[in-house]
Amino acid sequence: MICFFLIFSFLNHFTCANENSESIEVLDQFLEETSKKIEELNQVDQQIEVMVENIFRSTSFIEQNQMKQPLKDLIDQRKQISNFLNEEHLKLLNTNKLIVTILNWCTEDD
Repeated sequence: MICFFLIFSFLNHFTCANENSESIEVLDQFLEETSKKIEELNQVDQQIEVMVENIFRSTSFIEQNQMKQPLKDLIDQRKQISNFLNEEHLKLLNTNKLIVTILNWCTEDD
């Protein structure tokens, strides 16, 4: 959903005119920035996982049993968010390829 909103926002600003190369550059830049943000989020995701493991190791058996379900829930939520972001990023990559193809096609007709 987020992906399509962003794409349609971009499409509203782009036409099959002389600005196609600029449009492609803007799309590529946006995609690159998005890729960097996804990578940063994945790194944070890994750091959280390590922190949770360290917390779990440093607690007593009784504390571990008390914390087991909340930690499991936290890890599950973290994985869901990570999967969602990766899926959205993949959609964005595919949509970017489609837009570039369309813009190139429009340029060929000019």
